[in-house]
Amino acid sequence: MEYMNNTEVTGWQDCLFVTDYFTRTPRKLNAYRSFASVELFHFNVPEDTVVAVWNLITFKEQGGTFGDSCPDRNVTVYFRAGAPPVINPLQTRYPKDTIIPDSFTVTLTWTLPNRTTGVFNVTSPLPGDWFLAAHLPKDEGKISVKVSQ
Repeated sequence: MEYMNNTEVTGWQDCLFVTDYFTRTPRKLNAYRSFASVELFHFNVPEDTVVAVWNLITFKEQGGTFGDSCPDRNVTVYFRAGAPPVINPLQTRYPKDTIIPDSFTVTLTWTLPNRTTGVFNVTSPLPGDWFLAAHLPKDEGKISVKVSQ
């Protein structure tokens, strides 16, 4: 899954600066139905990290080419340190005494015909495992039929 790991190290007095760059294989996003329809990504944040930056890029694709005719649908992305995020995109109720761990949520909207981007920064992130979960909005259950004569 890791394609690039470029490390740049520079010393400045008593400081050490390290930059790591990782990319992940693109995955198809699905409309949310259950947690099984969420794409889950795992990252490891090293100790003493000052800022973690996630650059998110989403493309529309249709039949192996850019999907210019695909509808614009927001992409919801959740971040959580330590374990996969607990998400509730359907806004269902939890039992009264349920404690839901915190996570961060980012919604990507379309800014270009077939691509959208977003940046998520965490200053002084917890070291260790971080998880990102992403999905499209819930299908509205509508079926459209186009009849051509």
